[in-house]
Amino acid sequence: MRRSGQHYVVLLLVVFFFVRSSLCGAQPMNSVDVSVDGPGIETLSADSITETSAQLQGSLTDDLGEECYTWFTYRQAGQSMWQRTAVRWPALTWDLTYELITGLKPDISYEFRTHARNYAGERAGDVMIFTTLGQEQSLDISSTYGGIVTMPGEGLFTYEPNAFEVIEAEPYNYFAFIGWKGSTVDTGKVIDPNAPFTVVAVDGNDTLQANFSSPLQDTQWQWNTLSCTGRPDGRHETAFVGCKGRFYLIGGRESRKIDQFDPKTCIWRKMNVTTPLIHHFQPVLMDNKIYMVGAMTGNYPTEPPMARIQIYDPQADEWTEGATIPEARRRGSAGTVVYKGKIYMVCGITLGHTSGTNNWFDEYDPATDTWTVLPDAPHIRDHFHAIVVDNKLYCIGGRNTSVHEPNFDSFFGAVIREIDCYDFETQTWTILDTLLPVGSAAGGVAYLADLIIYFGGETANTALSTTQAFDPQTQTWTTLAPLKQGRHGTQAVVFKDKIYVAAGSPNRGGGRVTSIEMFSYQKSSSGRRR
Repeated sequence: MRRSGQHYVVLLLVVFFFVRSSLCGAQPMNSVDVSVDGPGIETLSADSITETSAQLQGSLTDDLGEECYTWFTYRQAGQSMWQRTAVRWPALTWDLTYELITGLKPDISYEFRTHARNYAGERAGDVMIFTTLGQEQSLDISSTYGGIVTMPGEGLFTYEPNAFEVIEAEPYNYFAFIGWKGSTVDTGKVIDPNAPFTVVAVDGNDTLQANFSSPLQDTQWQWNTLSCTGRPDGRHETAFVGCKGRFYLIGGRESRKIDQFDPKTCIWRKMNVTTPLIHHFQPVLMDNKIYMVGAMTGNYPTEPPMARIQIYDPQADEWTEGATIPEARRRGSAGTVVYKGKIYMVCGITLGHTSGTNNWFDEYDPATDTWTVLPDAPHIRDHFHAIVVDNKLYCIGGRNTSVHEPNFDSFFGAVIREIDCYDFETQTWTILDTLLPVGSAAGGVAYLADLIIYFGGETANTALSTTQAFDPQTQTWTTLAPLKQGRHGTQAVVFKDKIYVAAGSPNRGGGRVTSIEMFSYQKSSSGRRR
């Protein structure tokens, strides 16, 4: 036996004392007399602290050969009365003891210690201190796409009760602030929910969200006709393309000169080089040179396709001819794009305005001078411009110019409203579920603010001024502000979050426009802005 009968008698008395105490519950008491003899006990920590609770922890370091009873005492710092937790048994050397205490007061410091008792006596660990959390209020701040919250930032913030916080939202340069939303607005805690710079009262655990508009929602996106020094040659079925901060009008039925536009000074000037008769093409930019593939030459209506790639070097003001296009794949009025260093040509028409509208798709690699025939697009079309967004090529707008019944010019009304999309990663074509709302041919296409902007174009009756925005993510269309001048047969340049369009025809068929328009966000002067 480890101990004498006398020791067991003492232990039974200890058990009786603590069982009776635990049945009566933890009672407040003054300082506890603790003998120097007794099991070794250590006060460790207070964890999981909240406003009203804490998890106390201790460790039995030496049981002196006998199982022990353990408990904790605690009190507000500076007070005389201790409160005891329930007694726990058994505990042996190096056992940990825990107790969750509740009913505490927020933002108060508490003292606590661990106790242990067995036949040898009672001993307490050192007194330690913890502080409960204060009654902080939280504000969960976020924003929709289109801007950020600059003051105090975004995320979860905590404050003392009844605090006031200055908040400020900043839209991206082509978006606008709409207003604040969240539980703070619902309960009337934001002084001005419609102002980007305002104050919110923090009184509870609330949410706050800054909301921004896209061009789908904001009427401050407008076209404006620019006042310029000089003017370009009026022309249509022309190319308008940007290179190193300058824009170039190239080709068209009515001119063989190249007009350069400086968007910083709004000055037009003539370049020295002249071009062959070239029209109905979509230029692409590679290595700061302008490549023209899938172009027509000659006069209406037969207009044969050009046999070779045409190249213009704006810096040298030099025109050269490039690779020969395979004879069986030559056509004009095709959509042309660049993707990962290669030129892609899709659809087009083989013989001007008479016949040969197709859905061909070709790849040209300038590095190897190699042409590759790719899978046909779902729809035939010509008189359109293609665009690449997020590894996908979109064919939007255009018409079937091979239609000549009941009259030769019936093709003006043979517009294609279906949208074909080629995924470069999966190498597959799909037809989108949505249609171009207002069908037209030779409309301008640009990408701005995560949207494909389609504007102008030609119908059976007129040159359109409509501007339509397509969201590739939602595949939805919205109508935007119209052009000041309806036009078709020209293209768009995106520069510093603005869209520029120049020249084109103001009528169905031929015509000349010399103006240039800019589509931009007209910033409001209301509210505090950086």
